[in-house]
Amino acid sequence: MKRVHSLAAVCGLSLTLSAAMAAPPVLDRVPDDALITIVIPSPQDMQKNLSALSTAIEAPAVPSVEDLLAMAGLGGGIDLKRSMAIVVMGPKELDKGAAPAKKAKDAEGEKKADKESGKDDMGGGKDADAQPANPDKAAAKKHRRHVETDDSDVDWDAGMQRLVVLVPITKYEDFLSNFGVKPAGQGKVDEFVTNQGEDGYSKPLEDGYAAMGPDKELVQAFTGKSGASPLKSRLGKAGEAVADSSDLIAIVNLDRVRPLATEGLKKMQKEARSQMDMMGEQGMEKNLDMVKWMGDTIVRDTQTLVAGVKTGSMGVTLEVVGAFKAESYLAGVFGEGGNATPILGKLFGGKYLAAGAIDLSSPGARQLMKDIITKVEMPGGEPASKAAMASIENNRGVGAVMGFPEGGAFSGILTATVLYTATKDPQQALKLFKDSLAAMDGAKVGELVYATKYTEPSGKEGDSPFAAWETRMTSEDGQIPAQMQQAMPLMFGPAGVPSGYVAVANDGLYTTYSKNSELMNKSINAPKEGNIGSDALIKQTQGMLPKNRMAEAYLGTRNILDMALPFAAMATGGGLPMDKIPEKLPPIAGAISAESGSVRLSMVIPAPVIKTGITLGEAIQEMKENAPGKGGKGEPKPEKGAGQPKF
Repeated sequence: MKRVHSLAAVCGLSLTLSAAMAAPPVLDRVPDDALITIVIPSPQDMQKNLSALSTAIEAPAVPSVEDLLAMAGLGGGIDLKRSMAIVVMGPKELDKGAAPAKKAKDAEGEKKADKESGKDDMGGGKDADAQPANPDKAAAKKHRRHVETDDSDVDWDAGMQRLVVLVPITKYEDFLSNFGVKPAGQGKVDEFVTNQGEDGYSKPLEDGYAAMGPDKELVQAFTGKSGASPLKSRLGKAGEAVADSSDLIAIVNLDRVRPLATEGLKKMQKEARSQMDMMGEQGMEKNLDMVKWMGDTIVRDTQTLVAGVKTGSMGVTLEVVGAFKAESYLAGVFGEGGNATPILGKLFGGKYLAAGAIDLSSPGARQLMKDIITKVEMPGGEPASKAAMASIENNRGVGAVMGFPEGGAFSGILTATVLYTATKDPQQALKLFKDSLAAMDGAKVGELVYATKYTEPSGKEGDSPFAAWETRMTSEDGQIPAQMQQAMPLMFGPAGVPSGYVAVANDGLYTTYSKNSELMNKSINAPKEGNIGSDALIKQTQGMLPKNRMAEAYLGTRNILDMALPFAAMATGGGLPMDKIPEKLPPIAGAISAESGSVRLSMVIPAPVIKTGITLGEAIQEMKENAPGKGGKGEPKPEKGAGQPKF
């Protein structure tokens, strides 16, 4: 069967074209065992939103939906106001009762092994309770059963061609006229050849829909009856919210591929351990176990992934929802929402490279953090783990702001960074901070030995009124490794090691990453004298994020450019269009939200940031094309008579 590229063009339309007021009705027609479903809630609305984005970023106009469909050979009979979907059923090997060639071959091998071991074809034998006559062959049989779930059994290329496109139609006869054929009659599948000379099949469904695809058997069996298999019920409230507001939706059925995902995780974990053994890494087994636990938990608990894209004059929003099984571990972790925004009000405002906050007030969030702590290797061993566990129980949230370093990148990227921890008991938080440092002192992790110091505030003239802390990492002979000698000053400035001040204020604990009293005072006074939470551009971007945010983060795009562009200008000979970069740019934002047992990951890229990125990208590309040696305007003309010598 040929691949139907005109149908792929419809898929392309899905990926390049509407905000709907409700979950797209076409979802009611999608069977629960679909592997991937791509939905356009309204092609016309999608085009309108894309056009608004194109205008905002001064990009070329978006082609009309009619033109895009015409290029795919679909000129009429389609209702562009209604939702459409591409339903990928996936490999046949995932279907219940499927017996692919490789599995059938393995089954024959099992029968042969059974006979040789004294069993008949029905699994019985002369003595059903007796042990196998040949243990090696019994082990081989067990291995074959294990291989049946291996990803190598599955033909993904063929499986991704097992798709059906649900097209909203005005009249089925008009729809078929795109391919120059007439309906074959009630209950029959219509066959046609696309404008690219490929085979296709379709049939009408009830209530103004048609099913079309490259697989005749699949189209014939596809009922598409409204409400018969409501995929919507698998999305969860957060997934429905993304489906309600996105221009384009993709839904992935994790229940369909869980055995293969589990097998894939096992392979990855085995390879990671092999690499660790080859590199001679010591003391990392526990951390690898934690990663294994997290991966296994996600694969076990997730039933559906929902991804959505929304465009408009404000920019682009990308979202992914993980809908978890009811009463699963992760459903409990993300059972409640959060509110991380107030923590930003405790952090100083002004120029920043990045800022963010995490709300740890919910029992589920704290439980996840404690479970991670019990599964990682912490410098300081058991005492450090106990202090960390007690700290999590005391914490109610954490926020951080990475300010713009006064002396630029070479003065230490983290020298203007402050961490704020909201707590039930700030004095206990300070004590646990000291206990953690004490536990780390002298601890060895891998090839590094930790040396820590805590200095009480003296209050004497010339001394800081804040407690000071410091952490050094050296090899066993007391030397700082060469790589660290280069990297540490870049991160922590002249001190060359992680160090700073710690103080109790505003119902929490402040920690700076440089010994800068002015920075600490600025942080303590942030709630009254200006904080990052009151930044107008951050507030503007927050409006594009969902509510119930357990965590949120912001990249100070203009300030990052201020740090990076001088290096780029030197590398490009000063040819960047600095005058075209706005003085102020909204931040790129990300958030983690929770609702009724689902997690929602969101990222917002504002239109001015996209426009600036395009401007800089075009300028850099032009400079590359005109650089000497590339044949552009910067290429020096060869002198007359120059060239290869003649022999």
